Amino acid sequence: MKKYIKYSAAAISAIVIVTIGVTAFAEDSPILIRENNAVISDTFKDESKYSILNGTIKAITISDDGSARIEFNSTEKGDIIFNETVDGCVIIDRTTLTGFASLKCGDKVTVVMNNYAPMTMSYPGQTSGAVAFVVNNDKSIVVDKLDDELTGSTVAITIGENTQIVDSRGTKQLITKDGVKGHECLVIYGAATKSIPAQTTPDLVVVLDNAETEPQEDKSIPLRKAFEDIGYKIVWTSNDKPITITNGTITATVSIGSKVVIFNDEVIVLPSEVELIDGVTHVSADIIKLFK
Repeated sequence: MKKYIKYSAAAISAIVIVTIGVTAFAEDSPILIRENNAVISDTFKDESKYSILNGTIKAITISDDGSARIEFNSTEKGDIIFNETVDGCVIIDRTTLTGFASLKCGDKVTVVMNNYAPMTMSYPGQTSGAVAFVVNNDKSIVVDKLDDELTGSTVAITIGENTQIVDSRGTKQLITKDGVKGHECLVIYGAATKSIPAQTTPDLVVVLDNAETEPQEDKSIPLRKAFEDIGYKIVWTSNDKPITITNGTITATVSIGSKVVIFNDEVIVLPSEVELIDGVTHVSADIIKLFK
């Protein structure tokens, strides 16, 4: 399922002010997308889909459901807070798959991050974009797209009898050699030639974009029924006014024809617009994640 984009309302207000102040330099300004008078994005993406970040874990909190909040200071991008689910990324101790419990405050780790994952515009930025954490690593780590010959721009790999190939998208399933071809992979390896690309027999290959686990098409659900089923009240006045969703503690508003959700003073962008279908308000199923 497609991910939603999340920004703080304060950060968005700041962007609006700054943008107005530098109109004369529009050629050098970020491109801003507006929806219902809210600035949604001035995000700059790295050319590569993934970044490899090196740094130190400043703090880690593991919830009862197994998810983790990891405060990370990277050499490359500064402080980042990762909010990750137990099935959303892999944790690797040297070349062995482990869990969040193996990550400790003060650990030196390497993080592979999806550059296209949503990140809040607060500081430090918060994201669920980590696809792998590697701790206690003394080997080389690269992310490369491997062709049918298992050759990429930086490495050319040979699958050995001790090479482990896994999927990063929750299943941790073992994958065959053919499942690597044509995919972007995290490759952890030791000895290699000094050629370009380096030739090596890796210890571990993590397939980062396995087609079987790619996000599915966004689905819409009836707004009122979905939220009343989980104990929320819907306040509707007319189709051209914001619709309020509240349980007394959490309050959010949506508008028909918009992707924007105002959720406890944060602006969030859903994959699809709120829409009327046969007189019933429908909203992206992704919105339910915010209220659980």
